Amino acid sequence: MEIHRPGTCVTLDDDIRATIIAATILDEDVVQYQCVWWNGKTRTKDWIKPVEITVTDRKHKKIKIGFSQEGSSQ
Repeated sequence: MEIHRPGTCVTLDDDIRATIIAATILDEDVVQYQCVWWNGKTRTKDWIKPVEITVTDRKHKKIKIGFSQEGSSQ
């Protein structure tokens, strides 16, 4: 599975600039991202679906994550 790297700058659906600070895997192919942004003087964070995110970071590269049974004695 490939996900956006924490630290990636993004734009949320309603033109809010945010930064991904975490990713969570909810199911085999379901990912959500925790994003943080400023709303005036208030720092806000929430879990966002990938379809609500547009990557704005020019250096953005997805990272691969996964689980392997290599070396497992089972």
